[in-house]
Amino acid sequence: IVWNAKTHTLRSVIAGNTPNQPTPDSLYPQLIAFSPDNSTVATAGIGGVIHIWNTTNGTLQKTVTPLHNSVTCLMFNPDGKMLIDCDANFLTFWDTTTWTPINGLFDTNHAFDYASGTAFSPDGSLLATNGDNSINLWNLKALKAAPDAVLSGQNSGAQTIVFSLDGKLIAAGGHSVNDANARVRLWNVTTHVPLVDLTALQGTVRTLSFSPDSSQLAISANEVRVWDVKAKTWRAVPNGYTHRIEDVVISPDNSTVASCGAALTLWDVPTATVRKVLSDHDDVVSYCASFSPDGNLLASGTQDGRVNLWDVKTEKLTGVLQPNKPNSSSDPIIAIIFSPDSKKIVSSSHDGSLWLWDVSSRRGHLLEKGKTDAAYDVRFSSDSKTIVEGSADSKLKLWDANTGAAAGTIETGELTINLTLSPKGTFAAIDNARKDSSVHIWNLTTKTEYAVFKSDKPSISGLVFSSDGSVVVAAYVGQGLAAPADMQIWDMQTGKSLVDLQGHTGVISNLALSADGKLLVTGS
Repeated sequence: IVWNAKTHTLRSVIAGNTPNQPTPDSLYPQLIAFSPDNSTVATAGIGGVIHIWNTTNGTLQKTVTPLHNSVTCLMFNPDGKMLIDCDANFLTFWDTTTWTPINGLFDTNHAFDYASGTAFSPDGSLLATNGDNSINLWNLKALKAAPDAVLSGQNSGAQTIVFSLDGKLIAAGGHSVNDANARVRLWNVTTHVPLVDLTALQGTVRTLSFSPDSSQLAISANEVRVWDVKAKTWRAVPNGYTHRIEDVVISPDNSTVASCGAALTLWDVPTATVRKVLSDHDDVVSYCASFSPDGNLLASGTQDGRVNLWDVKTEKLTGVLQPNKPNSSSDPIIAIIFSPDSKKIVSSSHDGSLWLWDVSSRRGHLLEKGKTDAAYDVRFSSDSKTIVEGSADSKLKLWDANTGAAAGTIETGELTINLTLSPKGTFAAIDNARKDSSVHIWNLTTKTEYAVFKSDKPSISGLVFSSDGSVVVAAYVGQGLAAPADMQIWDMQTGKSLVDLQGHTGVISNLALSADGKLLVTGS
């Protein structure tokens, strides 16, 4: 489904299901491939027939009948001049101008089922596919009846194939046919000479990734390992990373990922390697983490009720936030939120306790004791001055983020699951826990209800303000497979619905507006 964000109109629906015109089984897409210029999409349905669609108007442009029994992979080559389909044993290359096969049917010499078991070289001249304990290289500039080269010695089912970014190396990974270990093999693309056979892995290789300079290869199986291609040795990974991961967060500059679980671990994004396992937790599980917006600190919450503060640059523990009042919560920390100015933290415990922490002084203030009415959503205002909580007790609770003092309670009468604040923090938009489809707008300054946007749609599944606060978008739960409307955009000044966005047939689980307010993205 494609939307025009400027006109708020539906651009196209490809092979959609309608109440009066059900989609034939042959049109249900099991495989989808976009052309590089996004003007065309190819789909393969249950019957194996390939359909070619125009993404602008959603019309069917061409029906292509495969030369073999079924289709298990479908892809355009990088310049879009070929569409390639395959089944367990054969490949077909289609000319996308005439939609005729190029040189007929090609025998891959191996049964393969994985789209990930193929790869294009960076310049688009070569296609690598699984072979019989080998990798086949096809020259797309001059196709022949047989592969131009066969890279032998794989001795495993290659589920993942990848070229280095300079096009000089190719790696294939899967599982060894002789034991349960994962296996990765590297070759020189030009000479076809095998360079290394890596077997010191457990499980099955799921992903492979070369570093930008092609000097390192990251391998993910039951563990994450990094092979130094130039030094021909494994890069050191502390303790060999085998910890279960509960959650991951990425730093504001996208250079570091922190993973939570049995250990709090820092990963270097550019090299895809473990930078450091932070050992403070002494085997205490960390359930959540959050980077400060300025990127200087990492806060992690543990199962024993602590919030640990880490210096991102030195990777050292700089402070521990822990309640010191009698009978205070020691329940697991399940959520951490930094204020936009990075000076405050709100932590939420499993028992419903809510704490406000001053990052500089390390002092905490208990905003709310453990309760049976859970906090469904907590937000800082954009100026970092106010904390707003929406919960199951039909109230919006406000706190002064500087003092921790209660700043008021708004009796909304609505059990709030979805909460969003306007950019200036003046208004809060909430739902009413699926009683109906009304959007309630509350003025947080006057603590009065500003407006109610009533709709005949089903209950609400998400809310978001535009970046300028002029509109609020509401997403709705569908009424079934034939539900024609999913979203409405409401004008904050007039209270009128500007447009009805139709097309989704499932519950919209995610929605976001771009910073310039021109693009609305939804997922269901």
